Parts: sequence; C-alpha cells; structure tokens
Amino acid sequence: MKVISIPPESALFLNRLTAVKGGEELDLIEEIKHYRVFHQFTLQWLQGKSALTDEEQTRLSNALYLLQRREELLNEIETRGLDDGLYDELRKIEFEIADTFTALTQEREKSPISPIPAVNELLMSTWASIHREAPLERVKEALDVANGYLRNLEGDYNAIAHTFKEEVKHEFALGFEVTKTALADIGSALLSGDRAALEGPSGRLKEGSGLLNYYLEWQQSQEEKLLTQFNRFNIPFIGPDLQILLEEMREGNYSEEKLLLIKEFSLPKLLQFWEATNERLFIKPSQKLELLEKMDEALQALQAAFESLKENTGASIDHYEECLQKLSSLFTAIDHETLHWNSLIGTGGELLGEAIKNVYYGTLPDFALEEVIGYFKYTPQVSYLEEGIAQLEAYFQDHNRERLLHGLEHILAVLPGKEEEADSQVSTIPCAYCGTANEPARAFCSKCNARLMFKEAIILDQDQEKEGVEEKPVNLMELPLPATAEPLIRLVNTIEKGTVNDEDAKSYLYSFRNLVENAKKEIAADKSLPPEGKEKMKALMEVFSEAAAEAIQYLSSHDSAVIHRALRKISEASVNARRLGEPQEAREE
Repeated sequence: MKVISIPPESALFLNRLTAVKGGEELDLIEEIKHYRVFHQFTLQWLQGKSALTDEEQTRLSNALYLLQRREELLNEIETRGLDDGLYDELRKIEFEIADTFTALTQEREKSPISPIPAVNELLMSTWASIHREAPLERVKEALDVANGYLRNLEGDYNAIAHTFKEEVKHEFALGFEVTKTALADIGSALLSGDRAALEGPSGRLKEGSGLLNYYLEWQQSQEEKLLTQFNRFNIPFIGPDLQILLEEMREGNYSEEKLLLIKEFSLPKLLQFWEATNERLFIKPSQKLELLEKMDEALQALQAAFESLKENTGASIDHYEECLQKLSSLFTAIDHETLHWNSLIGTGGELLGEAIKNVYYGTLPDFALEEVIGYFKYTPQVSYLEEGIAQLEAYFQDHNRERLLHGLEHILAVLPGKEEEADSQVSTIPCAYCGTANEPARAFCSKCNARLMFKEAIILDQDQEKEGVEEKPVNLMELPLPATAEPLIRLVNTIEKGTVNDEDAKSYLYSFRNLVENAKKEIAADKSLPPEGKEKMKALMEVFSEAAAEAIQYLSSHDSAVIHRALRKISEASVNARRLGEPQEAREE
C-alpha cells in the first residue's frame, strides 16, 4: 500500500462525490461542470506533450486513455446519476491518472538534455518533432517559453556584467550569443516548416545552454555565499537582502534606489510566500493561532518600517532592526512548533503521517485516510495510537482540519518511544510474503508493503496439538502470523480471559473476514506486483478466506478449537508463502 498524491481539484471532487454517496444534498451536475474545467485543462496539457521513447509513448497513450475514460464516467454520472460502480471506478481512475503523470515527470527528470528546464523542454520538443513526427506547434510553444527565459536571464546578467573579469565576461557573453542565435535559427526553421532544419540549431542550442550553465552555477554559488555571510535573520528568501540594507544604512550608505528596489520586489516576494504557506503549516494547534496573528502583525510592522526608512534617521533604522529581529524570532518559533510528519519515517507510522499531510494539503481525498487508518487498527501500533486516531476519525465528522494536526501531534509524541521499546525486544521482523527483514516498529514491509506480523499472538503449538497437550500461548516469532490475523488473536485472548460475548465475537470474526476481502481486492488491482508474486498472494488469500469461513463457525458452536485451527492454517500458509520466495538452497536447509 502506498499514498499517492492527486491534484487538489481531483481530491475535492472525490470528497464531493463521497458526500453525495453519504446522503448530502449537493448539485451533482454543477460539481461536474466545475470539475470539467480542470479535466479539459489536464487533457490539453497532455495533448501538448511529445514522447521521446517508445516507453514514454506507451505511458502517454495510457494517460490519454485514462482521461478519456474519466470523461465517459462524468457523462454517465450526469445521465444515470451516481451509483456504486461509477463511484468506485472514478475513484480508481483518479489515482491511476496521478500515478501515470508522476511516472512521466520522473522519467523526464532522470535524463535531461540541458540543465536549463526551459531549454530542455524545447530540445525534447524539437527531437520529438524530427524523429517522431510530433506537431511543430509544440516546438513553437516551447520556443516562446525559452526566449522569455533567456531575456530575463540576460537582463540579470547585463546588470552585473561590469563586475566580471574580461575573460569570464567573454565566456558568459559567448553562451548568451550562441544560445540566442540557435533560438533564432529554430524560429526560422519553424517558419519554413522543414523538420530536418531543426537538427542543426538544436545541437547549437545544447552547446549554448551548456555554456550558460556556467553562469547559472556562478549565480547559485553567489546566493549560497550570501546566505552564509548574511545569516543574522531567519527570514525566508530575503533575509540577506534585509540585513545588507540595514548594515549599509548603519554605515551611512543610504540609497533611495535600493530601498525602493527591496520594497517593490523583495518584500512582496516574502508576503506572497507567507500568504501561500501560512494555512498549510503543520503548527501545533495550541500555538498556531497566536503565532499566525503575531506573524501578520510583524509583517505589517515591517512594511510600516520601510516607509519610515525614507527619513534616514537613527530612530527609523533602530525601528527597522527591531522589526527584523521580531520577524526572525517568529519564523524560528514556527520552525520549533511545526509538526514534522516526515520524522515518522522508520517508525512504522510513515504511511499514516503521509496520508494526514496530503489530506491537510488537499491532495488526498478523505476516504483514503480512512482506509489507511483501517489498516492501522489491526497493527501493533493501535494500542498506543488510539487517541491520535480518535482525533482523525472526529475530522471525518466535522471536517475541522485542526483535528488532523491534533491527531498528528499525538502520533508524533508516542511512536518514537514505542519504536525504541520494540527494538529492545527483537532485532527484525520478517515479512510473511517476501521474506524481507524489517525494523520491528514498521507496520508494513519495506519491500512489498504487505502488513507485517505481530510480535506476540495466542495460537496453538503444533507439536503440543499432536500429543494432545492442552493449548497454550506461544511466541509469534516461533510460529508467525500476519497482521491480518489480529481480530482472531484478540478473540482468542477474550475467550481465554472469559470476557467474550456474542457481539464481540461477531465483531472480531467479521472484521477478519472484511480484512481478507479487502486485501484480495487490493492484490487484484495492484499493477506493480510481478505475475508470480501476485499469484502467490492470491493463493495465500484464498487460504485466509477458508480460515475465515472456518472461524465463523464459532458463532454457532462456541468451540474455540475452530479458531485455533483457522490460526494454524493462516500461520502455515504464511510461512510456506515466504519460503517459496527464498532461494532453493535456503528452502533445502
């Protein structure tokens, strides 16, 4: 199992459909109308892409098919209304589209032709046009973007060119000249309509962008040097600029032009950054409101301080410095009070943390988080995650996003400690399906994502059963069970304690059956599994289904032996499945 981010528009639309399924009165036709705008934009973007390889063409074709199927589903919902079949397929399609688009993007990033993104896109478009008959219109669009990028870059360079040594200036100027000439030649080739004529200038463009990269590397080194030298204030993006202005004014180097430049260009950049991120910050709920209010006040005070700097007095400079110090301390406080979900990596809770993060950001529909929580309810972590999970489940009722933060805060507080406790008990836990050795705090296998077995369970020791000895608890590491079996394990525990009742028994038994059925659906839908592995896991789930049917007989017989037999069947099948994945020599040993 993995968490796949999808576009916010898709996540919101799926949440709306889920609400309709739940009986909420929404104008479904109007919701589809709004979503079609995003759908058409995505379709146009995809149609503007050119494949560089046969594999990429296959992915593009698959993505186009998925978008066309999405269009058909939207039409069917408009015509027939929303039924279970359409809802389930649309849910599946949205995640498949996102997964395909992610794969396309990652493939492009693996082997860039040019280090400059705008030039790289143009080179890929010309290559596709020459070798794969891609439309010339796509080359024209990429050319416009590359020309715009080069104009901005050259403008920045010209402003500081006088500071370079002559030999360095010559190399940088040569890069701009070669690149501009190549772009002009590509434009001429487009006017002629001769695809073959694109090849020469494309090669020169690659050469020119390589020369320009020296200038870009110099730019980056200067930015890093600036951040190292002027790091007094913890203010994103413009901290060094604000500090340099302060020091220059302290030294009497007042420049109205520089003051205006920072006010009109640097300060808006900071304000835009804050506006875009303040609602997405994972700040502890107990501190969030106060910190956000103080930050808004500090930003307003900084803007006012800029106005007073025109007076160029000691008092105005002191006030400006005080504003910078306050703003810096607030950004530091935010860093300190932020809930870092990625610190769950390696604790077994990373899947849950990532799902919370994506729902909070609006890039995952609520039902996906519910499904992840459903998995965690049958893992060892559930006993100490109850409070955090309760907060998350309350979110599904009132949709108060602060509950996501409360839930994450609790999970972050308890998981690392439990990880240390688990490490002291056992070194690794092998996956019942692929045999990979996993850290004991993990809930899912690091290789195949299967749920891992528990450290302890109540099962019947096979040797004792053969000899007619009374059933007793044994250690799971001696006879492993997968995490799926936890409802049955809990039922045996309650039977042994004498606290079982029919309602509890029914709940445990049907929970196990539902887990098995859901796992079967997930395996069938998982395209990442190799055929051999998928068949092995399908066969394993069939054994689990038989065990579920056998265990449910307890409801009529009240004989705990039927549950013991089911657990043995599950254990044996899990161990055999793991051994089938081992090398022949290991199986013989």
